[in-house]
Amino acid sequence: MNKQALIRTIARSVEKCEQELPAATQTAAAELIAQKIISWGMVSHWPEIKTELKRLSNLKSNTADVTITSARELKPALRADIETQIKKETNKNLHTNYLVDPGLISGVRAETDTWMMRASVHDLLPKL
Repeated sequence: MNKQALIRTIARSVEKCEQELPAATQTAAAELIAQKIISWGMVSHWPEIKTELKRLSNLKSNTADVTITSARELKPALRADIETQIKKETNKNLHTNYLVDPGLISGVRAETDTWMMRASVHDLLPKL
């Protein structure tokens, strides 16, 4: 089994434990999975396993993680407008993370794992 397949298998095993086992048994199952990760020498791949778990969770809940970067702090009303537009474009619920990057000069940039919107002076200048 290649590394990516093993990572997917581990993530699906964790997800299955969460879905099918009673809460009292989940801790024991999680400990068993952790022992397997260690015995298979996969500890160094934990970030990838975690990413796969997040991907499966987002897929199940029709959710996307979106990072919205702006040149300045955005007001709550503008944040809501941007989120509404991204929801329309992606047809997904959103987990949003806001960042400020003065290097954008003006405007915003929004990114999910499969979608990107660039509407900043920094991104438009090279096209002029």
